[in-house]
Amino acid sequence: MSRELPPSVNEITKLIKNLTEPQNPSVAIIKKEAKKVQKEWALIGELQNFDYIPSPRKVVINGTGILLHTNLGRAPLGQKVLERLCQSLSGYVDLEIDLSTGERGHRTRYLDELASSFIPYYKTAWVNNCAGAVLLALNTLRKATKLDRIIISRGELVEIGGGFRVPDIMEEAGLKLIEVGTTNKTRLSDYKEALKKEPGIIGKIHPSNFSMEGFTESVAIEDLKTLAEKYEVPLFFDAGTMDSNELRRVPSGMSCITLSTDKTLGSTQGGLILAPQKIQKKILKNPLYRALRLDKISLIALEVAFEAHAEKNERKVLPFAEMLNTPLDALNLRAQEFLKIEFKNFRLEAAPCAANIGGGAQGQDVPSVGIKIIPKENSKRSPIRIIDGLRQGSPIILASVVHNYATINLLTVLPWQQEPLKEALRNLDTRMAHESPSN
Repeated sequence: MSRELPPSVNEITKLIKNLTEPQNPSVAIIKKEAKKVQKEWALIGELQNFDYIPSPRKVVINGTGILLHTNLGRAPLGQKVLERLCQSLSGYVDLEIDLSTGERGHRTRYLDELASSFIPYYKTAWVNNCAGAVLLALNTLRKATKLDRIIISRGELVEIGGGFRVPDIMEEAGLKLIEVGTTNKTRLSDYKEALKKEPGIIGKIHPSNFSMEGFTESVAIEDLKTLAEKYEVPLFFDAGTMDSNELRRVPSGMSCITLSTDKTLGSTQGGLILAPQKIQKKILKNPLYRALRLDKISLIALEVAFEAHAEKNERKVLPFAEMLNTPLDALNLRAQEFLKIEFKNFRLEAAPCAANIGGGAQGQDVPSVGIKIIPKENSKRSPIRIIDGLRQGSPIILASVVHNYATINLLTVLPWQQEPLKEALRNLDTRMAHESPSN
């Protein structure tokens, strides 16, 4: 990829001088600022052009169709976040200081303000991932209520990525699990029977990374809320994800709701806790909060994302939202560009396929368009071998097998990666010409 050089210091100096003419600052001050601008400009360029950044981390093109790919860093952050990071982190930043008083401030104050316009009934607490949010919320509820039991459906005792099991996290929070119902059917009466024996926190886990069909039954969160009010016990809900409209409509009356920020906001990984102010204050005073709090980079990325949702501008700012709302016509046009290229060892064919939000988020498949790589008769290579070649090539492409063909799902290929993808396919063709065609 060609690298666009930033303007010279003299060019930037002239621009600043024209813009600040009424104030007439000294030339020395202008040149100093021009050098800073040039450095930040260059940094943004380096972050955009992956092929000349020396790094042990390899930037890949995601052709799997999984938008929030856990193994690939989940959501790409986008240009706006890069600009804000360059602007804010090239020096020091008012992370945790109240500039009006000079006293120590609260690091998520701006995020909390943004959230308050969305969420009417709850205050917010932000941590570094959703598992941390569950741990912190339940540990705080246990300490605040002196209840050491959590009543939860057997069908919701799920395992999340990396082998971490939600029941283990709950036990680590100091709670004893009281399992009710069966794997496929849990009724309201099951929770009632458990509460009659001994009070406890009512827990509900949204089955975000699996679905159960057939002879099933579960209890709606609204019914659990009524039950919690009747028995005067806390209600904890790990919702996993909510879109911006759902956030605006989140019902009152729950003790804690936990969410994943990458799935909810389409931004960096993090955990969001919604709680009434009384509980939120206890959460912020819990020693675990300091261990789990957001760092400044994640904080800035989430601020940009929340601003975009507040301004209803997320499709222009967040790559996740842009991908999720890409029209099929646009994907078909992009696919046609690849079909014009001649290859010696394979041909390409556009075909409808499905993408998935990923990251443990349950939902319907997202319609997409894929590029099938079909080996020619003189090049009988298996789809797995082709996928291996793409993954080990340059630029690095991750693809998947769809209907027995290696397929690149275009929904998760960012628009600026169109040319690198063509280059990767040409390189694959060259390597295949020098390799044995055996399966």
